[in-house]
Amino acid sequence: MMSFDNFVNANSDETASKSGIVDDFMYGSNVASSHVYIRLGFLRKVYGILSSQLLCTTLIGLLFVAVEPIRLFAQNNQWLFLIFGFSSIGLIIALMIHRKVYPTNYYLLGAFTLCESFLVGSI
Repeated sequence: MMSFDNFVNANSDETASKSGIVDDFMYGSNVASSHVYIRLGFLRKVYGILSSQLLCTTLIGLLFVAVEPIRLFAQNNQWLFLIFGFSSIGLIIALMIHRKVYPTNYYLLGAFTLCESFLVGSI
């Protein structure tokens, strides 16, 4: 039976050409074992993205609450709920495929945030 280390070494040409989970753990480095500047930069980036997503969702939700024509439009056109729901699923799949393609991943994440914001606002 082949061990995991033998499998990784035997398929090193394949794993070097693809970016996958095996590549991420081959070098034994992660954010927790990185230098403090890298850790702080990582945290700043993650919390910055999360904060912008929450801000966008809050603002669009407030827009649906405060502006009655928008709220009525969303209530009268339930098909939009389905479109944005299925678009969210499609964007999640696209994000999985393009997770390391910059800046495409940011554009997809922004579109996903807008779709989810509409869904939250229309509830």
